[in-house]
Amino acid sequence: MKRKNISVRLISIFTAVFLILGSVCVSAEQPDAMEGKKYDMLPVIYVSGFGATTLAAHNSDGSVEPVFPPSIDGILGYLGRNIGKIIIGLFDTVLFGKTQRLAQSLAPLIIDIVDDMALNPDGTSKQANVGPIVMGAANTSLKAFTENGMLSYVPYTGSEFLDMECVGDIIGDDKVFNFTYDWRMSHIDNSELLREYIIDVMELTGAEKVNVYSISQGALILGAYLYNHADDGFINNLVFDTPALEGTDLVSGVFGIENISINVTPLAPLLSQILHTELDLSPIFSILPMDFIEFAFDYGRRDLILPEVIYGIAFWDMLPTEKLTELQEHWLDPTESAAVIEKTNALHYGFMSDIRATLEKAEANGAKITIKSGYGIPMIIGGNNNSDGIVNLKYSCGATCAPLGEKFDDGYIQKNAGVYSVSPDRAIDLSTAYYPERTWIIKNSLHGQAEWDPRSFDFIVTQLMTEGIEDAYSSYEFPQFMESMAPNDKITFSFTSTNSSFLTYNSNGYFEGKAKITNISKTDTLYIKSISCDYNPLRIPMNNKAVKLAPGESIELDIPAAPGGANVTEMTFANITVNYKTGLLKKAQTADFGITIISESEYPGIIK
Repeated sequence: MKRKNISVRLISIFTAVFLILGSVCVSAEQPDAMEGKKYDMLPVIYVSGFGATTLAAHNSDGSVEPVFPPSIDGILGYLGRNIGKIIIGLFDTVLFGKTQRLAQSLAPLIIDIVDDMALNPDGTSKQANVGPIVMGAANTSLKAFTENGMLSYVPYTGSEFLDMECVGDIIGDDKVFNFTYDWRMSHIDNSELLREYIIDVMELTGAEKVNVYSISQGALILGAYLYNHADDGFINNLVFDTPALEGTDLVSGVFGIENISINVTPLAPLLSQILHTELDLSPIFSILPMDFIEFAFDYGRRDLILPEVIYGIAFWDMLPTEKLTELQEHWLDPTESAAVIEKTNALHYGFMSDIRATLEKAEANGAKITIKSGYGIPMIIGGNNNSDGIVNLKYSCGATCAPLGEKFDDGYIQKNAGVYSVSPDRAIDLSTAYYPERTWIIKNSLHGQAEWDPRSFDFIVTQLMTEGIEDAYSSYEFPQFMESMAPNDKITFSFTSTNSSFLTYNSNGYFEGKAKITNISKTDTLYIKSISCDYNPLRIPMNNKAVKLAPGESIELDIPAAPGGANVTEMTFANITVNYKTGLLKKAQTADFGITIISESEYPGIIK
C-alpha cells in the first residue's frame, strides 16, 4: 500500500455529505483473495464516479488552484474564523430546536464552494478557467500521479483508489490510468473525451486493447461511449460497478419540486465502511435533531446549491427518464437552456432507451461485460426503493424489485421467461435486467464500497483482469446472487451446495450440502447460539453450547433428513434466523436470511 491520506478522506466525506451525491474515498488494504490469480497485462482504465475528479482553477499565470473538493485548510480556516457564530447556532439547534442561526453561519462556506462550480443557463461553466486539475493519459497514470507529487489529487470515490493501487502492484503503475473529467458536463461530451483517452492510453503503452472499470456516474460515461463507438473494438473486459445507467432517484429528489427528507439509516453504515471501521457510528447522527438535518438539507439544496448547479447537464443526465420532462418544464427555460435540453434528451432517448442493444453491440465487438449492483439498502432520501443507498437497483441494472423490506408473493412468476432469475430472498427479479446473463447483485452491498467486501472486490478484479466468468450462472465462487461480506455485517449464512442462499434438493427429495455460517468480522469473536427456520421440514440442529467463531472462521452444519424420509418436492421459500452474541459484552444479535429451496434441475448455477 502506497498511502493513507486521512485529510483527503475527511475532505471527501465532507463534500459527499454536503452534496448528498456519490461515494467517497477509502484507504487501501490488498485482499488475500487476489493471490493465486492469473492476470492479463493489458492497461486498466478507471472511469470514476461523481465528484471524483478534482476540479481546479487554471490561472493565466500558469498556476493551478484546486477548488473542489475544497482544501481542508480552507474549511478549517472558515470554521475557525466563525467559530463563535457556529457554537451559538449549535446551542440554538440542540437546546431550542431553532435551526436558522446555524444554517446562516454555515451558508457562506457552502456558497463559496458552490460558486466555483456555478454554471450558465446553457450548461457551460461560469468560471471558464475551472476544469479537471490534470488531463491526458501521460499525466493520469498512477505512476505519473506519484512522480508528479499529485497522489492527493488521484480521483477516486468508493473502490477506485484501492483498485488502482492493487492493480498497479500486478501490472505496474505505468499501466493503471484514471480518466479525469468535468463531472458537471454532458456524459455524451465526456464519452467523446473518453474515446480519445482510450486511444492515448493504447498509443502510450503499445497495447491493442484495454480493460475498463467504471463506477456509478462513470458507468454512464462508459455506456454513452459504447452507444456511439462500440464498434471501435478497443475494450477487452469492462465492469459496470454500482452503475447509474438509468440515473437515480437521488438526483430527482435533489432536483425535485417538493421538500424531501434525509434518511439517516444508511448513512451510519456507509460512513463506517468509508472509514473502514466496524464501529456503529449511528450516534453521530443522533446528536442533531432530525428536523435540523431535514431543514439544513432542503435549505442548502434549494437556496444555496440548486441556483448555481441547476444547469449542470450531467445532473439532468442522471435523472430517471420518467421524471425528465416534468422537471425540465419546471426548471429550464426552453430558449436559454436549449443546449442543456438537447444534450440531455440525446442521452435519455438514445443510450438509455435500449441499454441491452448497446451492450450486445459491445460484446459483438469483443468486450466481455460485467454488471455488479447492490440492493437491500434504503435510499438516503427515503422511500421504499431497493437500492445500494445511492442508486435504485432498477436503474442500476434493470431489475424488477419488491418494495424494500418486502418480498414477492409465493405465487410470483418472473417477468420474462428463461433462466430462473429470482433472488433467494424473493425480493429481486433479474429476468428484466438489461443483461441478466452478465449481471451479479449483492445484498446489503453499499454504493461504491466493494473494497471493504473481499469477495466483491475479488470478483471485480477477476472480471476486470482475467478471462473471467463465462456468465452469471457458471461460477460456484461467484454465484449470481450473493450476500455482502463487508465486516460490518458480522455474519453470513449460505449453503455449501450453491455457495449462496439457495438450498438445492436432488431427484429423491433430499437436501444437498450443508449449512455454513461465517464470521466475517475482522475484530469480533462471535458466539452462535441457535438457528431457526420458519419452514418445518428444514432443521439445522446445533449442540446445546454456543459455537465460538473467531474472525474469519466458519462452521458447517449437517442438514438431516426430515422424519419420514424425503424433505421437499417443490420450490419453497423460507427465512433463516441466526441468533448470536458479539463483542466483549456478548451483545445478543439476530441475522435473518431469506432462502429458496429449489430442485437441482431448476437451479441455474453451479452445484457442489
